[in-house]
Amino acid sequence: MNTNWEEERKRVIGLGANSFKKNYYPELQLKSLELEAAFANLQTVFNSTSDGIVIHDKEGHIFSLNKPAQDLFNVDESEKDRYNLLEIIPDCESYDNMLSLWESIVAGKSQIIQCVITQAETGTLIDVQVSISQVSWYGKDALVAVIRDFSEQLRYEKQLIVAKEHA
Repeated sequence: MNTNWEEERKRVIGLGANSFKKNYYPELQLKSLELEAAFANLQTVFNSTSDGIVIHDKEGHIFSLNKPAQDLFNVDESEKDRYNLLEIIPDCESYDNMLSLWESIVAGKSQIIQCVITQAETGTLIDVQVSISQVSWYGKDALVAVIRDFSEQLRYEKQLIVAKEHA
């Protein structure tokens, strides 16, 4: 019985001819490469959208932000820990009930909020829609804010209204 135990011990720790490490290492290595490729693909998609995407906790601490969000707020991914989403996106003046909106978001209900924010680098005022939903980020409860610039759409709508008034 001791002989079988010793052989099993060697197999488990990778010393025997039929060791787990020798048999499974190539499969683990392949799975690791597949996961790295999947992560790289997701990063490409994450950064290729024209909308800003910010992943943050319920207090606004930023976990990650894509390239358009970095450009909008002039925040580098490596500096994200110094910023809070609730500070760089001010309370929307059009909502007197911002606290109740935030509570409903934290409770799991997605919300779309319209705001005017200042583009950090140029100081330009930008009309945005911020869609906030709950997600899981590396196993943690988190929120995702998708920030869409709709300034051009609003300008176009105003031009249509003016054109109809003068027609």
